[in-house]
Amino acid sequence: MSSDETKAKEKAPPVVKSHVQKDFIQRLEASGQLRSDISTQGIFNADKGQFGEPGSAVRRFLQFEFKNIQQKSPKAYLAYLDKWKVTPGFAFRAELREYLAEEARAKKKKGNKTVEDTASATQATSELTPSESVDKDSDDESINDDKKSVDDDETPDSNSSSTNESPEEDHITSEPFNKQEATNSTIKDKRTPKKIAFEVE
Repeated sequence: MSSDETKAKEKAPPVVKSHVQKDFIQRLEASGQLRSDISTQGIFNADKGQFGEPGSAVRRFLQFEFKNIQQKSPKAYLAYLDKWKVTPGFAFRAELREYLAEEARAKKKKGNKTVEDTASATQATSELTPSESVDKDSDDESINDDKKSVDDDETPDSNSSSTNESPEEDHITSEPFNKQEATNSTIKDKRTPKKIAFEVE
C-alpha cells in the first residue's frame, strides 16, 4: 500500500457500529443536561471498552457527530432521536417546550400584526366609503335628470296636438250647423215680409 493510500485511509471517517452510536445518543439524553452543556469526554471515559481510549477513531467520529447534533434545531434533533428510536431526556424536553412556546409567541405576534394591518386597511376603506357613496348618488341623480330630459323631448305635446286638431274638428262640426242656421235665417226672412204686410192691412 502506497503512502498516499495510507493517508487517505487515515483521513476517511471511521466506521462505527450503529449500536455504539445509538448507545452514545442514549447517554446524551440520560445525562440530564442540555446539548450545549454536555461534556462528551465524561461519556467516553465512562465506557472505554466501547468508545476506546482518548484519540481513538470511535471517539473522533462520535465527537464529530456530536457537533452536528449541537447545530440541529430542536425540531430537527427530535426527528434525529426518532430516527434512532431514542426517548428524549427531560433536559431536551424542557428545551423543546421552550422552543415551541417561543415559536408560538412569534406566530401570535405576527398574527396580531396581520390583524392590526387588516383593521387599519378596513378603517381606511370605511373612511373613503361615504365620499364614494356621495359621488355615486350624484352620478345617479345626473343620469336620472338626463333620462328625464330625453323623455320630455320625446313625449308629444298634448296641448299642441289638441290645438292643431281642434280647428279642423270645429270646422267639421260647425259647418253643418252654420248651413242649417243660414237656412233657418233665410226662411225666417222670407216669412217676415208677409207677416209684416198682413199686420199692416
